[in-house]
Amino acid sequence: MKKIMCFMLCAMMQTAFAESANQLVDGKYVNFEKYIESLNNFSVVNHAGEKNVGSCRTLQQYKDNCVNGDNNSRRYISNGDLYNAFEYARSIKAVGVYLPPGVWNFNNAIIVPHGMTLKGSYDRPHNVTKDDLSVENSKMNWSNDNAKWDWKTETVSWERTHGTNIACFAGWNYDPNVPSQNDVNTCILLEGSATLDGVNVYYPQQEKPVPSKSFNPVKYPWTITCRNGGDFQYLPRCAIMNTTLVNSYAGIDLNGAGDHYIRGVNMTAFYKGIRMGGITSQGSIEDVNMHHQFSAYYYGLQYFTMPEGNLGHQNVEIRNVHKAYDRMDNYIFSHLIGMELGWIDWGWISNVFIFKAATGFYFTRTSDNFKSQNESCRNDENCTMARRLSSLDIQNSGCDLCKYALNVEEVNSGIGVNFSNCNLIGAITISDYNYGTLRMTNSYLEFNAAAPGYTTREGIRYYTTSHVKVGKHTTLQISNSEIHDFLTDLEGKWSGNTFDVRERGRLLVDNSTFVWSNTSNFNFGATNGMPAPHHLSLARYTIASLSNNLFRGYALVKEAHAQAHLHENGINVFDDTPYNPVDR
Repeated sequence: MKKIMCFMLCAMMQTAFAESANQLVDGKYVNFEKYIESLNNFSVVNHAGEKNVGSCRTLQQYKDNCVNGDNNSRRYISNGDLYNAFEYARSIKAVGVYLPPGVWNFNNAIIVPHGMTLKGSYDRPHNVTKDDLSVENSKMNWSNDNAKWDWKTETVSWERTHGTNIACFAGWNYDPNVPSQNDVNTCILLEGSATLDGVNVYYPQQEKPVPSKSFNPVKYPWTITCRNGGDFQYLPRCAIMNTTLVNSYAGIDLNGAGDHYIRGVNMTAFYKGIRMGGITSQGSIEDVNMHHQFSAYYYGLQYFTMPEGNLGHQNVEIRNVHKAYDRMDNYIFSHLIGMELGWIDWGWISNVFIFKAATGFYFTRTSDNFKSQNESCRNDENCTMARRLSSLDIQNSGCDLCKYALNVEEVNSGIGVNFSNCNLIGAITISDYNYGTLRMTNSYLEFNAAAPGYTTREGIRYYTTSHVKVGKHTTLQISNSEIHDFLTDLEGKWSGNTFDVRERGRLLVDNSTFVWSNTSNFNFGATNGMPAPHHLSLARYTIASLSNNLFRGYALVKEAHAQAHLHENGINVFDDTPYNPVDR
């Protein structure tokens, strides 16, 4: 009898294992589609959160009829079913849940529980197009100057969809700067040690660029938020990999998310890309690309890569595509902060590229509720107490055509912030409240026609922004780098300086090249009472050291207060060889 009972029990266990194995992908993930097909009470919800209203009661009905429509007819996957799938995965010791290719609508936050992975179909970040989503009835009639989008008329053909796509309907018009709104209305909430891997995330209701009016995107909370799930014995330790954020207002919130691991993320964000603060344990961010193109292709702006001059193109379709793209481009250039970096004890950022943002890297003294250790330091020039600010190593990264490549309120002393092998194309401004150190090695710094700030006199614009403003008390060290002022396309004259060092600021530049090329827009004559440009402008009590540097295009031009200290060590050579000559 015991043998018979044992045999029956073993058979039941084998059957249960076989059933669970059939729902696993790669032997690790519960297949969400198979999981919900096995449920007797599978449910979808309408816009009001009501379950099983109308004819959409099975997964196939959702695919055929209910993935599309307006607020009255569109249906959404129940977050409860997805959460239960994670619990089932935990019970059979699976890694997490696999979300197969398709368009999965969610109108509430997706919660990935502690230690679990939400896995999509991609093994690298993807450049999303309408074809990937198989969205029909959505192609813009670009021949119409007053063309407009209507997301309610777009229809998804599930069978022709490529890859795993999460359509977010949560958080419409919520402010990402209000924490109480963000955590509830975020698209994806990663709890402690949770992972998101291999998905596209997009907002069907987000504003779309059109040629006839300014682009004003709708506010949404952070698309992905890392939290500890209320269990404070765990750091968030979230991971995000091989994921594309198509049209986020705010991208990834890592506030308090120590030991984070971010790798292989593409995104278009309209307000902020990544925010970090309250980081007490080292994390890593690598291979992140912030670029307009991830929205442009999705919105069908396929001609935006064509040569300049298309705003006046005789083909009205090409002309309107460029107008629409420029509307989006102008908004991002005026508003986007690529990375907002607050209190970070130490961390690594590598291979991060930010394109045409208002600010590439913004270093702030606080981030949300994470306050400086000594609030009185701001008003005390002699304050030496340690403050909770950024300490970072940034490698092989940069921003292209940014208004400000760096905007630094404060960084830490000691470790400070170290850039190596970076390209920083845009102005650099460091506030007078900063006591910390910034170092740049083997890097390229360029100041170009994106120069912000000008004064108009007798019809001429005089751009007064300096390439690098070194605030009071800052120490800036630059070595083995090139500093290039390239202002050919400036609509006016440049009256700034390459380095503008404020009182008590410290600047050390060695073994580097200063370049002034195509200087026809430089205000050398100090016309209309506006200042002439200088390589170096030193206020009182400043300390500057130039050692073994090469000056191309123009010999060293400097101005220094009588109480400034300038040390020129070694040889500062002038080389008048044309820079990048057309005829070699």
